[in-house]
Amino acid sequence: MLALAAVWTAAGAGRRLVAIADLHGDLHAGVRVLKLAGLVDDRQHWAGGDAVLVQTGDIVDRGGEAKQLYELFQRLAAEAAGRGGAVHNLLGNHDIMNMLGDVRYVNKSDYAHFGGAKARARAFSAAGELGQWLRSLPVALRLGDTVFVHAGITPEWAALGIDGINARTRAALGPSAGMSSRSSILGSNGPVWYRGYDQDGEARACATVRQALHLLGGTRMVVGHSIQDDRVRVRCAGQLHLIDIAMSSAIYGEHVVAWECVGCLELGGDGSGAREREASGAELPRAEPGGDVRIRAVYDDSVVPLLTGVPRLREDLRLRRH
Repeated sequence: MLALAAVWTAAGAGRRLVAIADLHGDLHAGVRVLKLAGLVDDRQHWAGGDAVLVQTGDIVDRGGEAKQLYELFQRLAAEAAGRGGAVHNLLGNHDIMNMLGDVRYVNKSDYAHFGGAKARARAFSAAGELGQWLRSLPVALRLGDTVFVHAGITPEWAALGIDGINARTRAALGPSAGMSSRSSILGSNGPVWYRGYDQDGEARACATVRQALHLLGGTRMVVGHSIQDDRVRVRCAGQLHLIDIAMSSAIYGEHVVAWECVGCLELGGDGSGAREREASGAELPRAEPGGDVRIRAVYDDSVVPLLTGVPRLREDLRLRRH
């Protein structure tokens, strides 16, 4: 673990963009992957400097420590902001399900941590502190030239733009929302449940993500939700990164992984180096022409390069353990 962390932090100049996928109530896995990425210290405080972290949703369900994980990420967001970094949490389908009272996958221990079923329901409601925070979170985010979402954005959703996707989600989670609007979010083609980027054949998946990215002004899309065979999967010449390897011990929990890009934040949506703004409003630096982009997956047992050089891969890679 120490050796891998050293390799990680020696990646080279440039602000780091890090993403981690579904944690499903496993605090140990969450802390483990954050430490592996060099984002927290032994006391679970922010140690990532000006790094930017995106957690792609599904903190809750299956495991019993969702409350502790939500509180950890809230605290880390405040600490990171004070050091020039940022933490962005996205909503996943399970986060939204709990906000809407669907508790089919809740672990018994999770009820206990909240003080019982009634207290837990109130916490996730619009009146609860946790519920209010969750309702403030986006479903989709673009940082530099990278689009992040829990499951995937189809061209139909991409036509709304990032702001439109998030606005529709907020409306669907409002007290006056009807079943149809909520079904669109949680439906099989919605941004928190879509599995086409995992299940569709290469031609169809790549045509779909290419069109979606064109509409969103991005170079690549990073998603969780659809479990891979313990390695990050890269498809469509690097336009699609599937990073959920079931880190929670409530599912598999054999390995943890953090996705990292150095150089992505300095690129504009079209890869040209146009200036971008983060959700925090901070202006990102302009990339130099021909600037290096390095993307890799850091596991607890290996470091696997996903992309080095220009933001493009020449072939589809299915990365597995060596």
